[in-house]
Amino acid sequence: MSNIASQETTNSEAAVYQSQIASLNELLRVQEQIIVRQTGKLERMVGRLHNRVSQLKIAEEKLQKYAAELEQANNEVKEFAYIVSHDLRAPLINLKGFTVELRSSLNTVKEAWDAAAGASDSQRQQAGEALTKDIPEAMEFINSSATRMDRLIEAVLKLSRLGRQELVLEKIDMEEIVRGVLKNLGHQIEQHQAVATVKSLPEVVADRTCIEQMMGNILTNAVNYLEPGRPGLIEIGGERQDGNVTIYIRDNGRGIDSRDMPKVFAPFRRAGKQDVPGEGMGMAYVQKIVRRHGGQIRCESVLGTGTTFTITLPEVQTQEQGAEHAKSA
Repeated sequence: MSNIASQETTNSEAAVYQSQIASLNELLRVQEQIIVRQTGKLERMVGRLHNRVSQLKIAEEKLQKYAAELEQANNEVKEFAYIVSHDLRAPLINLKGFTVELRSSLNTVKEAWDAAAGASDSQRQQAGEALTKDIPEAMEFINSSATRMDRLIEAVLKLSRLGRQELVLEKIDMEEIVRGVLKNLGHQIEQHQAVATVKSLPEVVADRTCIEQMMGNILTNAVNYLEPGRPGLIEIGGERQDGNVTIYIRDNGRGIDSRDMPKVFAPFRRAGKQDVPGEGMGMAYVQKIVRRHGGQIRCESVLGTGTTFTITLPEVQTQEQGAEHAKSA
């Protein structure tokens, strides 16, 4: 009997132990489920945090980009204001000076007129010179200064309009644009005994009118500044690289002195010998167009050897992105 009782006790204890183990297993299972759920929540939180950090990093990079563009724009505005005020002031000073000279000549005429009856030969000669030489000369200088001011103001207005006009983005065949510009420059190219070579050019997404003006200005300069007495060579090519389209215009013209390089894109500034008509606004227009499309332009040149302009534009951009670039330009 004692053995049977002992066996029953052992079985009872085993059952208790099994029950306890089962309870512990169930507790462990429940805890494991809780841990799994909490781990999932934590992973999702970490994922959201990572996404938020990535968004903040992108926002910070955009902010830094906009800050750099704003600083550049502010610097350009200061430089532009100085240049415009300086260049507009010069004709005004001329107008003022020639107005004084005109008044002096009129006084000479008045004095001779008042003393007409008894005027001496010297007075009549002075009056004659005032009427036939001094006054017409002063009026011509006044007219010339006023015309100069009108051209400067028109150039400023054109640059302003260029910065405000809406861009209409479309796929553009750059080879077609370039060949069209070269066709219009055919007579000048022939006069310079130049050869223009058009290599492979990728399509761009841009405003057609702006791109035509951009290439027209650069290629016109390339032709106008070829070295006399040396057969001119102009090469236009491009490629796609890292999500951008790069276009280059290379010539073997007179080149630009390194000291004149800061003038290349500055409004109303011209580099080198001033033997080509113009206001010095062509490349300022080009730079404005490139920046409005979210691109960049750089100039490399060696005096006496030639110049290369390189333009980089985004390969693909939406109308909204184009509008954003236009606002920040």
